[in-house]
Amino acid sequence: MDTKLISIIVPVYNAEKYLKQCVDSLINQTYNNLEIILLDDGSTDNSPALCDEYAKNDNRIKVVHKSNSGVSDTRNKGIEIALGEYIGFVDSDDWLEPDAYEFLLNNAITYGADISACGAMCQKDDLSFFKIDEECWSTPTLFEGKNKVNFILDSYYTSYVIWNKIYKAEIIKNIKMDTSMKIAEDSVFLYNCVKGCKKIVVENSPKYYYRYSSSSAIHTLGDRDNDRFKYMDIVYNEEMKTKENISKFANFYLRYLVNNGKGVIAESLNAKRKHTEINKQVKLYSKKLKSTPLCFYKYVSIATKLKAMLIMFMPYTYMLIVKKQLDKAKKGKI
Repeated sequence: MDTKLISIIVPVYNAEKYLKQCVDSLINQTYNNLEIILLDDGSTDNSPALCDEYAKNDNRIKVVHKSNSGVSDTRNKGIEIALGEYIGFVDSDDWLEPDAYEFLLNNAITYGADISACGAMCQKDDLSFFKIDEECWSTPTLFEGKNKVNFILDSYYTSYVIWNKIYKAEIIKNIKMDTSMKIAEDSVFLYNCVKGCKKIVVENSPKYYYRYSSSSAIHTLGDRDNDRFKYMDIVYNEEMKTKENISKFANFYLRYLVNNGKGVIAESLNAKRKHTEINKQVKLYSKKLKSTPLCFYKYVSIATKLKAMLIMFMPYTYMLIVKKQLDKAKKGKI
């Protein structure tokens, strides 16, 4: 197993606050045959110097300094230069358990999988943790053949992100991140990887630590909705070609729109945006839901139907409902 090189792509932009924890977690992996690619995306803080210092002390680390072009273009550059048989992605403010890549590679080899995924923990702004997708995949679960797309359609958080996984390089070398997207570009990339692979294995043992920041989540809020719709359009156009799993896809599609519609409201309220501005954003989801085939609604729960109806026909009322829920949560009543 030690002969298989894993390339780890780490985009770095003004990450000096957390970069040491991230890189230390990589150089101290129990699996040693790593190529750690630190891509400095035009940082203006001390990140470039930190990257260079790490490279001096560990010959597995490769540093690339480049002008700022965004995380998608930076990841594309990393994919181009990666030499490993497998490739993984890590955000520069995240970190991993010491045995993360040993665990991922062992599952990939044991089950002959092109993509191997592990579980993850999320650290919130208040420094507390919760396990992502806690309710599923407690033992190794395989997705292959016609059912491999169910890894996406099951609609868990792991189905949207790229960082708690390794991928066979031969699968992803010709797949590019969409540099025009500010959000959901990793979801599009992962969907294309899943469509291009033969088998996926996922085991929800938490090996990756994702640092969530509410401030970073809202800074491009005005651009996020169209990118999310673009992602859904890509999946919609592909899955509706065959309609092989229409019930699961319909449920995935509507839950995604409803949950993200609610998420936009919550984030906007927390950012203290004006109600008129929030209502305008919710109407984008209203319009998208109204364009959804009516037959989709028979495949979803009553709760999802009710939320969709509120977003479509009573968006302002739904905003007030979400606001009340947030207010109660802040007071510790729910």
